[in-house]
Amino acid sequence: MASNSTLDVPHSTSSVTVSIIDATIKMTFPIRPFFNPVVGGVEQLETIAYSFLIEHANGQKLLFDLGARVDFESNAPALVRRLKSFGFNSPSIEKDVATILDEGGMDLRDINAVIWSHHHWDHVGDVSKFPSTTELVVGPGVPKLWPGYPVNQESFVLESDYKGRPTREIDFNNASELGGFRAFDYFGDGSFYLLDTPGHTIGHMSALARTSVSPPSFIFMGGDTCHHAGVFRPSEFVPLPETIIPSPIAPLNATKKLNFCPGEMFLSIHPNHSPTEPFYKIVVDKDGKSLPYIDVDSAYETIAKIQKIDKSENVLVIMAHDASLRDILSYWPTSANTWQADGWKSKGTWRFLADFVSQKVEARY
Repeated sequence: MASNSTLDVPHSTSSVTVSIIDATIKMTFPIRPFFNPVVGGVEQLETIAYSFLIEHANGQKLLFDLGARVDFESNAPALVRRLKSFGFNSPSIEKDVATILDEGGMDLRDINAVIWSHHHWDHVGDVSKFPSTTELVVGPGVPKLWPGYPVNQESFVLESDYKGRPTREIDFNNASELGGFRAFDYFGDGSFYLLDTPGHTIGHMSALARTSVSPPSFIFMGGDTCHHAGVFRPSEFVPLPETIIPSPIAPLNATKKLNFCPGEMFLSIHPNHSPTEPFYKIVVDKDGKSLPYIDVDSAYETIAKIQKIDKSENVLVIMAHDASLRDILSYWPTSANTWQADGWKSKGTWRFLADFVSQKVEARY
């Protein structure tokens, strides 16, 4: 993996403190409506969700995504009906983000803004639990979804999430560019950017947080630009290595003797046996439509840009539902700013490959 950054970010002497919050969502989802082909005979994947607390030196605190509401049935009825029509089973959600913060001693009045990567139920949480002074920040076009339920009985969004609070729609028209994405400098000092990352849904945004200044390091919060690391890895920028260290199928605390495996183990089950192409492609029906993406072409353009960013050793890419990172990351109140020293990128890059392992594949090695 390259040691230089492929993300051309202007120099800044400002950074933010990032903490990752485990939003306690646990559920499985079927492969076939999202990705193809089935790899290693695996038909279902486990998913979780991350929320991010961003703290600036000026005292402002932001939340990027909120996970889900504890009671799935309390979402907009039209949304609940639609998901159940796909055979969706209610997820297990222990606590919502507001409760996690409150029980951890955070005064919710100190949260200046909640930022939605997008408006889907497993990212919007329950904004009504935050004071009316907490701003809601959304991507371009999202307010066109108003009014929410119950004013609009068929809306997938709840009116209580935005009504009576300041709401800001990010305008990327005059934004700068980072990594090929239109970028909004949130604090105006280069410490935290919102990125226009289209494809998944209307107004989808990702975020880039500067976690150190010299040398610079960043966390890229990908939202739902893709739903599994196998959609953007391997790539021509991050090829599957001949020897994978650490082994994705070994315990994280494995001895050096056990903590590697041959790349051939996974190359053999790769659909194209290619070390430079992702394992998964987006499912598209005969009409060119996709369940997880409203614009497939834009989604692939976004993914291609992320693949270039993923090459950089000083950028940690975290997708909102990447369960393969669950046991590698540290969670709030611990800061994620030491991610480089803690080796999260080297430990996590190929961890997703464990999802493809079956007893039959393991037996070959």
